Amino acid sequence: MCNFAAHLIQAYFINKRKTHDMKKFKFIAVLFIMLALGGAESFSMIFVDLSVGYVDPYSTIPEHGKTPVGMPQLWLDGHEITFQSSHPQYTLSIVQEGQVLYSVIVTTMNTFVMLPTWITGDVMLMLVPEESIYYYYGKITL
Repeated sequence: MCNFAAHLIQAYFINKRKTHDMKKFKFIAVLFIMLALGGAESFSMIFVDLSVGYVDPYSTIPEHGKTPVGMPQLWLDGHEITFQSSHPQYTLSIVQEGQVLYSVIVTTMNTFVMLPTWITGDVMLMLVPEESIYYYYGKITL
């Protein structure tokens, strides 16, 4: 009887391994099909590396404690900037050689912004959250 139970347990785990291998195979097959059908175009997005600066270090806006500043996540694809799904309202500015070329308000409902195509070259992207003492900036190439 004990030998029979050992065979049942062994057969159960062998079937589990086969099922797991089949799930892995199906996942990889679906991934290759998606890539073949054009799913690879989303890989052209470039993550924008941002730094933090102070808008006004002597501001009267109260701070929310001593927690680290959460960096916004955004990606660049040509002249399109894609934001993470949840973000505060920002004022986005494109600065080149100390001059603001373009500025737009990005509401919490926006997940992407199209920049004008006449802006080219190395520019500084600045994000200023509403009512904040911080701003975010990073260099991008359009």
